[in-house]
Formats: sequence, structure tokens, C-alpha cells
Amino acid sequence: MGQPGRSGGAELWLQGAAPRVLISGDGDCYWIRRAMVDRGVDANVITVECQSGTTWENALFSAPLLKHMNVRTAILVTSWYHSRRALASFAATSADIRWISVPVEPNKALWRMALRIDGIQLLKEYPKTVWYALRRHLGIDSMFVPPQFPSREVRA
Repeated sequence: MGQPGRSGGAELWLQGAAPRVLISGDGDCYWIRRAMVDRGVDANVITVECQSGTTWENALFSAPLLKHMNVRTAILVTSWYHSRRALASFAATSADIRWISVPVEPNKALWRMALRIDGIQLLKEYPKTVWYALRRHLGIDSMFVPPQFPSREVRA
């Protein structure tokens, strides 16, 4: 997971810290892949998971891919405000992997973010974090992986 505008994942690969890249999330996975390749990441090291529509699904659908890749340590790249919930989800679905979080920091002042779509996303993150924690506490999270379907990008 990452933000292509300031893709920390590309920089980690270019620095040699991430020999492989997994991009997870329906709707922009191919766009992020293209942005990373444009930044110099070898297309052959990138795997995409384009089925997931939620953070929990990102983690759940990525788990078998990570297992197949024999990943033991992984760096999770996502926005700074989303990193806590994402890290908890990935740790729950792939407990055998040592997770390192590298949040992408904002490139603008917080007050400027509040007036844009980032502000809405930031406000939505708090109740989502509480909901995810409550679901984990109650044992509601399902480990069932549904069959694949074409991503929104492919369907469009």
C-alpha cells in the first residue's frame, strides 16, 4: 500500500531495502504500479493484489501472496494517519511476518490537509480504527478469502 505521489515504496526499493514490492488495493493498484515503475522500480519485482476494497481485505488478500513469496520481514508503506490500522491488520493476518511500518509523511501543513480530501480521510480514520479494534476484540474478523473478481480498474 502506498501513495504514488510520494511513494516511499519506490525509494525503499531503490535503496535496496525492499527487494520485492506488493501493491494491495482495488481501484488504484495498477496506477501505483505504473508510478513506481516510472520512478525506476523494476516491473518484474512488483506483484499486485487488486481485489481488496478495505484495509482488512488488503491484509487478508495479501497474506497468501506473502506466504507464497516466503516473506519473513516486510515493510508496510501507507499514509501516516492510516499506518496504525494497516499495521494491526497485516500483523493479524500474517503473524509469522516481522512487520516494519514506514508511514508516508504529508508534504503539506495539516491545516491545508484539513481543507482537502485528506482531511476527510483523516477524520474517517479515527472511527475506523476503533471499529477495527472492536472487531478484533470480539473475534469478528474473518480469515475467509473470497474468490477473485476483476478489479475496478480492469472493469472500467
